[in-house]
Amino acid sequence: MGPSSVVSCQLQKSTDHGPRTTDHGPRTTDHGPRTTDHGPRTNYSFGRGRMARSNFESLRVYRLSEDLADLVWDIVNAWPSLAKKTVGQQLIRAADSIGANIAEGTGRGSFQDNRRFVRIARGSLSEVQHWLRRAYKRQLLPLDRVDNLKGIIDELAPKLNSYLKSIGREKDQEV
Repeated sequence: MGPSSVVSCQLQKSTDHGPRTTDHGPRTTDHGPRTTDHGPRTNYSFGRGRMARSNFESLRVYRLSEDLADLVWDIVNAWPSLAKKTVGQQLIRAADSIGANIAEGTGRGSFQDNRRFVRIARGSLSEVQHWLRRAYKRQLLPLDRVDNLKGIIDELAPKLNSYLKSIGREKDQEV
């Protein structure tokens, strides 16, 4: 991979966690800036080496799933303890699962596996919608946040469907 595909930002080493007991690299606490503005993204390295940019990171559908997950995180983080531990944890896991399944599908090596993981991502998006309905009903979501979330979901849902339909299309046309 060329130099432009290599991550250019290293995480800072933290010394407030005590001595290391394993050889898995330095412990870190700086997870980078959290953004939900659909702006440019920065990739960060993990562990000792640099992490190369993967092909899933260039997908618009993946970037939208990250935006949704980051916005959900920011919203839930402001909730009271009971709401965080019940609805919040479920909502965060479902939102994070969308992008994780897109990423895993691209790494599986077959069109069939990739499609399967995108279908799972669609199910996770439906789960997010369920938990957002519960949060709204329980007065945890102000109307302005609902509008922000709705905008992302309204763009993400059809993009997931389009992405699913596009997987393997080039191969089918070559055969």
